[in-house]
Amino acid sequence: MATSKADQIVVYWGRRGGGLDLFNDFIDDCKHLGVSIVSSNRPTYRGRDGKLYPISFMNARAWFQARKLLLNQVSEGEYKTVVFIMSSPWDLFLGKKLLRKGAQVVRIIHDSQPHPGEKFPPNFLIRLLTKDCSRIVTLSNYVANQLIAHHGVNPQKILVCRFPIPNVENKQSKKDSSSKKILLIGRGKKYQGQHLLEEAWDLLEKTGKELVIAGEGFKPNTKHPDIIYKNWWMTREEMIGEISSSDLVVFPYTEASQSGTIPLCIALNSPVLVSNLGGLSEQIVDGEDGFVFENLSPNGLALGIKNALSKNIRKKPLTEKEENELILGCFQS
Repeated sequence: MATSKADQIVVYWGRRGGGLDLFNDFIDDCKHLGVSIVSSNRPTYRGRDGKLYPISFMNARAWFQARKLLLNQVSEGEYKTVVFIMSSPWDLFLGKKLLRKGAQVVRIIHDSQPHPGEKFPPNFLIRLLTKDCSRIVTLSNYVANQLIAHHGVNPQKILVCRFPIPNVENKQSKKDSSSKKILLIGRGKKYQGQHLLEEAWDLLEKTGKELVIAGEGFKPNTKHPDIIYKNWWMTREEMIGEISSSDLVVFPYTEASQSGTIPLCIALNSPVLVSNLGGLSEQIVDGEDGFVFENLSPNGLALGIKNALSKNIRKKPLTEKEENELILGCFQS
């Protein structure tokens, strides 16, 4: 699928987090496949120290310049396909303008509705995004079905691709330890199930086990001095270190679409335990990459953890088609 001319541009105007990781992994995979692309990162400015820094969300002038540049490049025939990895408020209505200039606009839509407690993206924006492109790519059947049911999207406009497994060069081996490390890692949002996990922890036999809850938004619970809390923003390297050293990574989500952390766990050969909600169970093969627990309760989660720690995963390698599904889907004619 190699191309001689980079007539495809991949856009991500965020500054950190899972969207940036997906953007970087997408670009790396394109290079591996020989797919010529150009990337459009968040615009930058040069500070007094001479270094480049991402512009502020409120720098309207710089954002309008970025939009105008992209439109001009498409108008001049430089790019024929524009892929938006994740939406930004500053690309609102940009898709329709690109379509009018003859570009194919592909949007990866991650959620069909905002997660509980989150304001972005609001429902009205998701609905606008579904109309602001020529093709929608979702990372789970769950999100695709929700877009069809709640936003009236034509099913023929949607392509479902698996969340890509990232290439992780700096894998770390798990240190020999007499204890089993259980990990919850993320942004600390309410739906990620911190309290459910803490209640499940009280029901488990703790001998030979340790629980780590890591991420900026998680709040240490003084009632659980036996839990290790690392409540700061985890860099990519820190995430890799925490996941690599874990015997089980838990996703006790009380609401979900899909998670970008699950593919990272799979890449690092760290078993996962996920609640049977949203598209989480679509991301794994039960018994190969991890395990699914059905009963969303402290008892159900505790039992799921106990069973998962007693079993070995039987991971099967992905086929080349499965590994490159997202790229093939975004750039297909």
